Amino acid sequence: MLDLLLGDTIAALATPSGAAGAGVVRLAGPQTIQVIGGLFEARNAKWKSASRPVSVEGEVWIPGDQLRIPARLTLWPTNRSYCGQPQAEISLVACQPLLEATLAECFRHGARGAQPGEFTLRAYLNGKVDLLQAEAVLGVIDARHEDDLRVALSQLGGGVSRPLTEVRDDLLNLLADVEAGLDFVDEDIEFVSRTDVATRLGAARAILRTIEQQSSHRMTSNARRRVVLAGLPNAGKSTLLNRLAATDAALVSPIAGTTRDYLVWAIHWEGLSFDLIDTAGWEVSDQPISKASQKQREEQMRVCDLLVWCSAADATPEQRRLDDQLLREVDRDSIKWNSIKTVRIVTKIDRHDPTLHPLPKESPLGLSAVTGEGLDRLATVLRGLLVREDTRSQVWLGTTAARCRESLAAAGLALESALSASSRGDADELLSADLRQAVDALGLITGEIRTDDLLDRIFSRFCIGK
Repeated sequence: MLDLLLGDTIAALATPSGAAGAGVVRLAGPQTIQVIGGLFEARNAKWKSASRPVSVEGEVWIPGDQLRIPARLTLWPTNRSYCGQPQAEISLVACQPLLEATLAECFRHGARGAQPGEFTLRAYLNGKVDLLQAEAVLGVIDARHEDDLRVALSQLGGGVSRPLTEVRDDLLNLLADVEAGLDFVDEDIEFVSRTDVATRLGAARAILRTIEQQSSHRMTSNARRRVVLAGLPNAGKSTLLNRLAATDAALVSPIAGTTRDYLVWAIHWEGLSFDLIDTAGWEVSDQPISKASQKQREEQMRVCDLLVWCSAADATPEQRRLDDQLLREVDRDSIKWNSIKTVRIVTKIDRHDPTLHPLPKESPLGLSAVTGEGLDRLATVLRGLLVREDTRSQVWLGTTAARCRESLAAAGLALESALSASSRGDADELLSADLRQAVDALGLITGEIRTDDLLDRIFSRFCIGK
């Protein structure tokens, strides 16, 4: 059904609405040149017969409004385009009514509106990109910081596809050799030795294990880091969250214990992107609501990537002693919680009085969420603690890793079974069945084997025009 859509010529706005230097209308399909010919005029009409990519200045003609809009046409007249079909982009002033009028003219001359992700879907269906690279296009669009963009670009460039395709191709060749031998079993002709089979299966399994290790920490559709704010009541946690969120996300009050529930807020600050969780102040109480708050905070701490312990600069000596004691307990407990990272900061530094308020002995980072003092140093500290040591080796997008989890596991199990069958000397029919399962599982990852449901699930997340 999806292949039938390739005969249509599609058009859509390729740039978002809003102020910009230019807007783009994108077209693709067999009738691209004919559609554009009905609305675009240039002094030199040779672009209509071009056999190579061409870019030409001209005007878009809107007959209903009697408008001639200066525009630039970039045309890929053959199948050597991103979509694998004749493709074009009309660039003009980024005025939404003019862009929509131009798009309407495209429809009037035979194009139809593109569906979400249909341009990239055509690139996939026409063999210009595989499924992993198609997903990476969305990863580039959605990237919120440098690391996300680097991973998406690596996947788009084939950093994930190449090793998987090479493994699958070798397994296909091995499968062909094994099945060829089935036709000559009575003649005792061996197309591939059991030693060669074991060597090639072992090499394929080793590569897949490496890929699984690379992607294990990305095996989730939500790879955002989680940072928990904790400390005594009225330690400035909510004020700090509001400052980093640039909005009044949390209720702030000088009365201790205002926060009873935890609050999660997506933070995009100083090039960092993480979920910040504001928890209830640490206190010992038999009150049901207080006990519930403490339980929630502990649950959040168990699954966080970083715990930021907030010590108030205006704490009294008695509060400081309790603060130090609780932090030591947290450090001990963190060993049970997969050794979570903990960093101590001193909040409310603008309210510090050296004669009344002793600071922690180790003199950690001091800051003020009110004045902004120390926030630049906090950004440096968080950047160092939130960036994984293996970040530079990541090549998987989180959404891709989540989709491929079961297929990678299935391929690995099939190869393990094939290795066992080969070592036991089982019949080649059993070895062939295991190899076919591994090949099919890898095909689901790269897209050599596809289903409409899978494509709908992936491309429905794209915006129109991509």
